[in-house]
Amino acid sequence: MSLRAFRLIRLIRLARSNPTLRSLLDSIALTVRAIGNFMVVLAIYIYVFSLLGMEIFAGKFKFDKNGNYDLENGAVPR
Repeated sequence: MSLRAFRLIRLIRLARSNPTLRSLLDSIALTVRAIGNFMVVLAIYIYVFSLLGMEIFAGKFKFDKNGNYDLENGAVPR
């Protein structure tokens, strides 16, 4: 297990000495940060539109005892 840590340290030293690999790792890090910001905004949009859908469609769908959609004789589930 401890030998894996030494392999990781060797990879970090290689990245420091090689400017091309370092620029590649820097660009990957920037991309991950940008995707993280996008994911936060996407989560907010999903949350807002789910609340909007719950507000618009609450109580509109009625189902019978078997769980089938029945607009006329169905009941609103709890």
